[in-house]
Amino acid sequence: AGPPHASTKKVGDSVRDRSAFPRACLLLLDNDAFTTFLSGETADRLPFTLYHKRGPGGSWEGCGRDNVRCQGGLTVRQVREVAAEGVASGKQRDLVDFSEHFCDVAKDWRNEKVVIA
Repeated sequence: AGPPHASTKKVGDSVRDRSAFPRACLLLLDNDAFTTFLSGETADRLPFTLYHKRGPGGSWEGCGRDNVRCQGGLTVRQVREVAAEGVASGKQRDLVDFSEHFCDVAKDWRNEKVVIA
């Protein structure tokens, strides 16, 4: 997937510097990888890349998919099952991408009300 685009980094910097999220990270979903992830073809690998920043002057660094751990100790296979159930029930329609917030500020890009369980 490569490193985040410069504009993506700027958005991440703005969220970190101008909000209540000083430890914000960037989570970039690979749409093609997500499709194969849901199908089970690559059920052992998460379909996104997580980037973090060390300190205010640092650069965005990829965490590496092997270093990402799921809260609560879920395995990657269990995450796939939860994601597949969410998609099957239409939960993806409730998700708000950060870019949607620019068009309609009432849309909550933090997705705090979206619960997949």
